[in-house]
Amino acid sequence: MNWTRSVIRVLLTLIVLALAIGLGRTMWDIYVLAPWTRDGRVRVYVVDAAPEVSGTVVAVPVVDNQFVHKGDPLFVLDPVRFRLDIDAARARVAGAEEDLKLRTSDAKRRMGLGGIVSAEE
Repeated sequence: MNWTRSVIRVLLTLIVLALAIGLGRTMWDIYVLAPWTRDGRVRVYVVDAAPEVSGTVVAVPVVDNQFVHKGDPLFVLDPVRFRLDIDAARARVAGAEEDLKLRTSDAKRRMGLGGIVSAEE
């Protein structure tokens, strides 16, 4: 009888402890892992922001937890690489324009020669 009573006490204690742990875990999930407000649930604490282009970040004009509006700069990229890319693209365009002039001039010259130019050219 005395032994049965002590076993029941231990079992009840373990059951209450298990319920307390389960309730604590549930409350942790509700209030810490998926917090909510009157307006809705919070799903993201940290949002990864990435530019559409690659480059070296030279400035970050915002601080942690600062409210930003649409269009506010989040970081500034080093413009040197972009200027070099623009200069290289302009050089390619200029080279293509000169090549076009040369080929146009060559085509006009060949048209003026009549049938003298071989068919291979």
